Amino acid sequence: YPKAAAPKRLPLDRIVVSEDTVEDFTRRLDRYAAVFVLKCTPALYSDLKSLYEDEKKAEILEKVFLSFHESWKKSQVLHEGDERDDSERSKEVHAWVLYFLARHYDNVGNCEEKAHMFLDLALEANPDIIELHIAKAHFYKHEGDYEKSFEEMDKTRKMDLSDRYLNTKCTKYALRANNVPRAEELIGMFLSDAPLGGRQNLFDLQVMWFETETGSAYLRQGDLARALKRFTAVDKHFHDIIEDQFDFHTYCLRKGTLCAYVRLMRMEDRIRGHKYYRAAAHGLIDIYLKLAENPNSAEDELEAKFAGLSASERKKAISKMKKAEMKKASASAATEPAASNKAAGKAGAKKGKASKPPTGFMELDPEGEELISKVSDPLEDAAKVVENLIQFADDDIRTFVAAFRVYRTMSKPLLALRAVRRARDLDPASHETMRLVVDFLKYFATVRDSVSDVVRQVVDLESADLLAGATLPEYVAAYVSSNAGAAARAFYGGLEICGIEDDAGARQAAWQAAVGAVSGAWVPVKELEMMSGALKGRKGVTKEMVAEFRTMCHGKFPRATAFL
Repeated sequence: YPKAAAPKRLPLDRIVVSEDTVEDFTRRLDRYAAVFVLKCTPALYSDLKSLYEDEKKAEILEKVFLSFHESWKKSQVLHEGDERDDSERSKEVHAWVLYFLARHYDNVGNCEEKAHMFLDLALEANPDIIELHIAKAHFYKHEGDYEKSFEEMDKTRKMDLSDRYLNTKCTKYALRANNVPRAEELIGMFLSDAPLGGRQNLFDLQVMWFETETGSAYLRQGDLARALKRFTAVDKHFHDIIEDQFDFHTYCLRKGTLCAYVRLMRMEDRIRGHKYYRAAAHGLIDIYLKLAENPNSAEDELEAKFAGLSASERKKAISKMKKAEMKKASASAATEPAASNKAAGKAGAKKGKASKPPTGFMELDPEGEELISKVSDPLEDAAKVVENLIQFADDDIRTFVAAFRVYRTMSKPLLALRAVRRARDLDPASHETMRLVVDFLKYFATVRDSVSDVVRQVVDLESADLLAGATLPEYVAAYVSSNAGAAARAFYGGLEICGIEDDAGARQAAWQAAVGAVSGAWVPVKELEMMSGALKGRKGVTKEMVAEFRTMCHGKFPRATAFL
């Protein structure tokens, strides 16, 4: 099979690059990539992306495509001796070479300007390739400018208004920029019936990626009621999926499709370990913990919304808002009938037929105010979600971080200790595990006198095991020393030293080491945003330290809006 791609592609994964094999790997890569470059294959970068796990292979990729670029720029061929292509299509071939180089420099990190330079050259060569415009939005997202990335993706969407993929991608970028109304407007363009921005239609279709992204956007904005509504919708989908399986039992046995039946049962056993449920569960836990810390947060949202109004005016405004939403849902349902029922809808409207009252989950209480008002015990609700995660998502360390936060807030030290131990068993070298150990020991020191002797004995025994016989400062110092080459681990280790050291000089030295570890390495902007968030309210961290860190982050990613 001389034309088969698999025998040429698989060796690229299998070959271990060394002095003896580097020439063979380069030759194979060059020969494999050239075929798809000349065919202008958009998926070539995705196909070769797995090679970036090996730094040596990534360097060879760069050399091969730079040689393609230089050769094509000079004589419009990929290799010397090839037949020259003077057709209009030659510009498109060069554009795809430049596109690959742009994606390469975006992937390796710390080369943002090079990535933009090659992408701009590709756009000059052929501005009609949609993937180039998508990549531009992609680059801005990686640099932390979510508004600009959405603007670029919206321009790309307008190049082909009938493309559902572009519309969906643009919707997601709008949500990352926290522009929920625009996102609902965009996704509603491909819905046959879109009352309330298509929320009920999307709920009926179980479009969980949209609901989780919308909930996360509202959570970032502090709108707990709307965020709770979206995450609860996702939880309800999984409950419905579990309920629906019972209809499948008799069907499978009757039809004899036992293989499908076994697959179903295995899937249902772990259904709440799905990535969408995990995302919604973590969102719910964040909301419940915020409600537990500030029980009046839901009322505070309404106060801020209707500030300056008297009690009677506020009551009227809230009632008017709810009625307006209900009226909007009814009007949208009446004026935007499904495409397949347009004629019938017009006929019904002429006869004055009344629209059905809203009954769907997202139509009733669309703002989530009634739902959040029914949360009487947020910690108990959070504990239920945590138990689901522990049972079905025990392979994710974030599960045990969330469990620790909940059990600490509930003042259950043994359950909090269990979460710490499970995290350590899962990934002992993770900075999250180290932080859990430190946070647990600091927390237990505050409640030690209020627990029973048995609990103290158990915790003391387990603490000695967690610290491996060292003191807490020694444990953190050893962690930092053994992870000096990992930026995130060194940073969080230094941050913990700032929180437990009493000596100002030691704190300053730990801080400088932590910042130096981050400034001297390439760290994704998302990770830097999380690091910046971890500084807020941290013991031993001053305002000057926070400002210094944000300035350093801004220097690394000048387009990132989080560090302005």
